[in-house]
Amino acid sequence: MLKHLKKNYPTQELIVGNIATEDAAKDLITAGADAIKIGIGPGSICTTRNVAGVGVPQLTAIMNVSKIAKKKNIPLIAGSNRDEVKLWLAAVEYFVELDYSFFGSITGIPTVKLKNEAGFEAFNFYRSEAWKIRGVIEPLSALNDSGNSNTFAYRYDWDDHRKFFIADFKKLIGASHGTEIPLLTGNNDLVGDYGFLIYPSGPSKRFLSK
Repeated sequence: MLKHLKKNYPTQELIVGNIATEDAAKDLITAGADAIKIGIGPGSICTTRNVAGVGVPQLTAIMNVSKIAKKKNIPLIAGSNRDEVKLWLAAVEYFVELDYSFFGSITGIPTVKLKNEAGFEAFNFYRSEAWKIRGVIEPLSALNDSGNSNTFAYRYDWDDHRKFFIADFKKLIGASHGTEIPLLTGNNDLVGDYGFLIYPSGPSKRFLSK
């Protein structure tokens, strides 16, 4: 696919990823990648590890790929999401509760409410910042210190999720881990059956997916 794109759109710069090994870096650079995005299941609770059954610690992945990319002067990209851990916190009884209203009692569908919003946000902030520091800032800074300054970091902040009687997904999930993938690809199936609840429907969804 990459070779096809470079052949048909030679002036377009292509960012390719995610990868975590030297061999993958060699293959993508040979095929014409202009920049490489790093990271496959970096955390112990990463959804990629559950879905794909594979994961590489972020520091290891960055060091692996940088060995090859530096020789070819290929930019490296690594990043995190603002609310990395909300996806898991929103499923923890300590932070959330199920409220069965009259309508919910009839349908059997509860409303998910936060017990302590301030505590929920504080826990998310510190854990997500730690993820960013250990998985992005420190490894890329180490590369810069070693002489490889062709590195870029990003943070994903988009949290414009839908609000239903079931829950306020903007508060519960926010810019959580992995939520950028369906948004950028335009494929809600990547997050399973609840994708239609999280992402905007109609024209807004079509616009954002581009």
